Amino acid sequence: MRATTAQGHSIIGKFPPASMAERCSCSRLPMEEAMYARPPFTPDQFALCYRAYAAALLDIQNQPDEPNGAPLADSMCLMLALRVIEASANGVRDLSGLKRHALADLAQH
Repeated sequence: MRATTAQGHSIIGKFPPASMAERCSCSRLPMEEAMYARPPFTPDQFALCYRAYAAALLDIQNQPDEPNGAPLADSMCLMLALRVIEASANGVRDLSGLKRHALADLAQH
């Protein structure tokens, strides 16, 4: 089963892996350096956030009380993404911790 948005678009595999040039700090553009003295997320942190977000979406879609493969509302997808980013910005650096933070108190939403 693939994680999808309400419009039926898959979120898995949308972004190709970063090339070596994209990972190399010497390839940053001067404008990027001017925007952020220290970029908010490294490529590894971004990849970890993406994996945690995709895992959280799959967990929700695979719950027994959810209709089989029913797409999630865009607002739910956005909330999960923001919660993963928030946890990462606050120092959480493991997949299970990011996913747990994204899914915490989900019944209230």
